[in-house]
Amino acid sequence: MALNNRSRATRKLHVTDAASNPELLQQLAEDSEYEVRAAVASNPSTPIGLLESLSRDSIYSVRRNVAANRNTPDHLLEALATDGWSEVREEVAGNHNTAVKVLVYLSKDPYSSVRRALQDNQNTPAEIRANAFVGLRPQDGAGFYDEDDD
Repeated sequence: MALNNRSRATRKLHVTDAASNPELLQQLAEDSEYEVRAAVASNPSTPIGLLESLSRDSIYSVRRNVAANRNTPDHLLEALATDGWSEVREEVAGNHNTAVKVLVYLSKDPYSSVRRALQDNQNTPAEIRANAFVGLRPQDGAGFYDEDDD
């Protein structure tokens, strides 16, 4: 199916169809529009090989959607936990497939949004949830500050 001459909205519509076939998803994963690639990254039918490729996309919103995908394997979530964009790390922290060792790593993230996502993840150990904001400064957005960290 030749999709290049169809609108971005039409291409995105093909991606969101849960019954999308792997060949179509492969073609759409290479689309020049990042919104289309991001939609492929969100699709629960996207094969792991495509998620691996999309996890290295230059656009952070594509990587963020890979991190949020419930079918992303733990080795990709571990790699994305070190992404330079806090929005990507936030999705890793909230993904229920993220390994506990990665959740522990993210508990030291400098961004309160990442730590907040840990609190909502049922797999985050209780101690991490209870102490997620210790050491953050007010400018981090958490409202908590441990003066012993100076």
